Amino acid sequence: MPRLTSRDYLTHRQFLRQEWDERDGAAFADLPHQQQLDLHDYFAPPVSFTDREALMHRSEMTKAFPSLPQKAGRAYEALRGAVDSTPNQIFDTRRDMTTTMEMIAGKRRSLRIIGVARPSVGKAEGTTDRASAQPESGSLCLGRGVLSVSCDSRTRASRQR
Repeated sequence: MPRLTSRDYLTHRQFLRQEWDERDGAAFADLPHQQQLDLHDYFAPPVSFTDREALMHRSEMTKAFPSLPQKAGRAYEALRGAVDSTPNQIFDTRRDMTTTMEMIAGKRRSLRIIGVARPSVGKAEGTTDRASAQPESGSLCLGRGVLSVSCDSRTRASRQR
């Protein structure tokens, strides 16, 4: 996969923000939890950044977690495939793993349970939904991952697991 240019990053981020805001993040449910969180960490769809802030965020996340752009890129392609209804191994595997056949009212029915990761966002004085993620002054953290390298070491350690 070619490197993601700044322009492409902003285009992808705009698409994810649209999915998040207008469709309430429904397309995210087609991805495994970890990949949803990778998208949130790298692209930060629920956060209203200017283009400059978004590119700064991208740079900080890439420096802090060098493998995150690749992981988020794969997750983005899977989500895009789910939205466009194109075949995708990640999406197909996820669907197979989350779908079961059950007897309901005497008939065999397909049952699928999925979830959307909705990380809480906290700025400088705020907190996240994780007890271990206490942001420092000027930092911005999501529920699982760091949105800035200025978060404390416990947050970085939990992100690397």
